[in-house]
Amino acid sequence: MKNVKLDLHLKEKTIADLLDRLSVKDQEIGQLTDELHSARVIIEDLKSDIEKLREIDVQVEEKKKEVDASMAESIPGNVPEVTPETKPTAAVEEENNE
Repeated sequence: MKNVKLDLHLKEKTIADLLDRLSVKDQEIGQLTDELHSARVIIEDLKSDIEKLREIDVQVEEKKKEVDASMAESIPGNVPEVTPETKPTAAVEEENNE
């Protein structure tokens, strides 16, 4: 009878230990689930931010094209190109002096 009580007590202790470990694991799973949910929210926010930045990038590119076109229209087409005046070399000056 003592043997049976001792065996039963050991089994109860083992079950209690297993339940404690299960409880700890359950808490860890809960924490990981919360972290996973937070990560998903952050990912969705980042996707939204990326989409907004892409839209802004497209708008900026369109505005740049408008400005470029406006500048091209405002510059007259018949303006002669101006080249910077260069100083004659010594050999050219001698030719001109002769």
